[in-house]
Amino acid sequence: MQSTQTPLRQVVNLRENIKTISTIAFQVNLLGLNAILLAKQFGEVARGFGVISTELRAFSRELAQHMEAISALSVNLVRVETQRLCLRKRHALLQQAEGRSTTDWLPQARQRQLGRLDTLHGEREQTFSAMREHLSDAYQNCLFGTVIARSARIEAAYAGAQGSTLTDTSLAFAQCVDHVLASLDRLKQATGG
Repeated sequence: MQSTQTPLRQVVNLRENIKTISTIAFQVNLLGLNAILLAKQFGEVARGFGVISTELRAFSRELAQHMEAISALSVNLVRVETQRLCLRKRHALLQQAEGRSTTDWLPQARQRQLGRLDTLHGEREQTFSAMREHLSDAYQNCLFGTVIARSARIEAAYAGAQGSTLTDTSLAFAQCVDHVLASLDRLKQATGG
């Protein structure tokens, strides 16, 4: 993540990447459904393409599940970062007041704020760790999706002259998977992975 961004801005950027991947997963699912219908239309020459398209739909559903889990974790991250921001402000105010006052409860209150900040920092790191696990699984899933997309191109070639539509569909699959891989790389960086 860029150090010039606020933690909340970083979470917003993270959530945007999650939405992008979820949208692409939905598109792959629709492409897969369309490809299955095309394969049925072309008959026996496109039978393998239909099987591959079913696998791509399964890939898209699994990817969507990972993004849902990461999205839920990002909601928790928003809560943690908001609380951290409030506690930092309170801590700064207590520190200023401590310099101007002789009361003995201000240092204790400031220490409690620091303890809460430490707790939230730990929760933040746990959330990022869980996100990185899902991202790793999603990335592995995507690598498998790349193989499936390549197989779709091969199966489209077997359809012969009729296969141009299938080839276009398989290229769209490949582009979607490549776009997801790039977005996953950005998410990995954003979560410290």
